[in-house]
Amino acid sequence: MNLTRQLLVFVSGLALLGACRAGADEVIKAVKKSDNYIILGGVIADKTNNLKGKLVIEIQTTAKWKFNEKAPVVVDIEPPANLKLAKKKLRKKDVARLEKKKCRFEVPYEAPAKGTHQLKIKFDFVICTDTLCQKKRFTLAYPLIAG
Repeated sequence: MNLTRQLLVFVSGLALLGACRAGADEVIKAVKKSDNYIILGGVIADKTNNLKGKLVIEIQTTAKWKFNEKAPVVVDIEPPANLKLAKKKLRKKDVARLEKKKCRFEVPYEAPAKGTHQLKIKFDFVICTDTLCQKKRFTLAYPLIAG
């Protein structure tokens, strides 16, 4: 193998290793499961400051269910007074990723100290099959763990 090709293989390997490592700092798990949707929550840690990161909120539909393109998706977050969130009311325009079966928000946060910070999250969205739509409206308590 010539030197250019070896260098290309080495750089590609480093990029792949970096991509795998970047995903390892994301911790996301199911918070609520229903017959037609799953709510996932978690954080993406900031590599330079363990009191900062991104709160991840993801709504996934199951089976034949999908998001209605015209209906709003609203997620309203009530953090404790000492936790700073970049945005507390999230809508479709704020999504990090929107697909037919997935709506993902990533909200930067800064915690005052290590530990658990209790959030109250209100959800309001519509999911549909080809013949039926359902409005979902509920509130969840979510423990954001910083540090």
